[in-house]
Amino acid sequence: MHTVSRRPDPLRPEPSQVDAELDSVRYCAASGRAWAEEEPRQPPLPGLFAACPVPMWIHAADSQRILAVNAAACAQYGWTHAEFLRLSVDALRPEEERAREASPASLAFHDGLVRHVRRGGKVIEVELETLAIEFEGRGARLVIARDVTERVRIERELRASHARMRLLLEGSRDAIFEGGLDGRSVHFASPACEALFGVPPQAFIDDPELWLRLVVPEDLETIARLVGELREHGQSEGEYRFQRPDGEFRWAHSRAWTVRDEQGKAVSFAAAVRDVTERHEAEAQLRLANVELEERVESRTRELQELHHAARAFAFTVAHELRAPLRVLEGFTTLLRSEPNEELTADARLLLDQIGESARAMSGIVSGHLTLARLEHAELHLVEADARAIVAEVLREQATSLEGRRVELTVGPLPSVRADAALLRQVFSNLLSNAIKYTRSSAEPHIEIGARAAGAHAVFYVRDNGVGFDPAHAEGLFSPFCRLHDDFDGTGIGLATVRRIVELHGGRVWAESAPGNGATFAFTLSST
Repeated sequence: MHTVSRRPDPLRPEPSQVDAELDSVRYCAASGRAWAEEEPRQPPLPGLFAACPVPMWIHAADSQRILAVNAAACAQYGWTHAEFLRLSVDALRPEEERAREASPASLAFHDGLVRHVRRGGKVIEVELETLAIEFEGRGARLVIARDVTERVRIERELRASHARMRLLLEGSRDAIFEGGLDGRSVHFASPACEALFGVPPQAFIDDPELWLRLVVPEDLETIARLVGELREHGQSEGEYRFQRPDGEFRWAHSRAWTVRDEQGKAVSFAAAVRDVTERHEAEAQLRLANVELEERVESRTRELQELHHAARAFAFTVAHELRAPLRVLEGFTTLLRSEPNEELTADARLLLDQIGESARAMSGIVSGHLTLARLEHAELHLVEADARAIVAEVLREQATSLEGRRVELTVGPLPSVRADAALLRQVFSNLLSNAIKYTRSSAEPHIEIGARAAGAHAVFYVRDNGVGFDPAHAEGLFSPFCRLHDDFDGTGIGLATVRRIVELHGGRVWAESAPGNGATFAFTLSST
């Protein structure tokens, strides 16, 4: 009768969960029969050893030759039953390890994680549990060898993932928290918590309410709102102030979200908190700078307005005071020319004509200037103005300017607009006067007045085929006293008046032309 007995193993500090299996195998091995050492054969162990799903074998303690092996071990290593019994334990180890170890035999008796090689050369990770036994009167070891390659791979990936996560947490400026949904427990606080809050991370875990005590009382309402949003919507984001233990006040930007299990149930919360104090300080400085800038701009604007009003008042006064002497000058020249005076030579009468003409021109400039000055403070009386009726009235007034001329005049459909009727009449009068004046040299003068819709506005235009002008001077045309054609009379006030009136109505005015190809003057007003 061959006996198998279990001996104490100093390499196993505590009994493992396979002790029951080993005890059963010990019983099975005891019922085996001896075999010739020169022809190793599988002993006729009972079915428990052979059918056990856990890979195991028995090898000699001295030679390490495999004495018995079950089917699970054969399947795990890829050897047939007969091939396995011809192996030694050392043959299961990778070749590079056998070459590196001077005495590999001792490693065969060690429990724990080892690297083995399958038939074909594939290396697997194996967890060994061994038991020293006596088998057939000789020292032997019963070995349980579980393939844990996949488990080891997962563990390595987890360790690498944890290492990467720790690097991220340690390198992040954000303080990361994870805790219970009830807000009464903190499970994790990252290293950045100490840099931000001035408190070690463990302090938040030991005292979950510490965070709330750091928040300034005025911002606790904000915290309550953020917690409510987190519970209701699963996420929240906001900013609040807190005071560090050293007394320094800081601003924090918090972004929190719920963590859910595989069933989608919220089980905890996570939060990332960032220090945004510098941003708030920069914004405060920017607001202060803006306030100072606005005050300076407002002060400078008042000064400019005062200077502008003073200049306007002075110009208005001067223009007004010039009207009386100009009227006297014009009257005296007229009187002198009308009186029969033989002492006046032809040259003297010519000079009187030039003086009178200059006085009238100066009077026109003064009148135009006064008109512009009055428009500066004009109060609009907005009504639904019939543009077609206004143009018809202007044409009747301009009839004398057209006497003796064959001018083709076209008036298209004109809409009603929201405008001051008297000022709109002035606009059309000035533009039509220009068109009549600058078509005098045209062989077949043509003037067109029309309008078109442009969204909520109406675009009016007065087009002629007169002398035109250089487009480079289009913008300057609307400046006071600007004149491009010296061979035509005028004061340079008419177009400036048009621009002032149109801008008072919130519209804009522009001109298009080319030398010798006529001109188009257009302006916009709000449609009714």
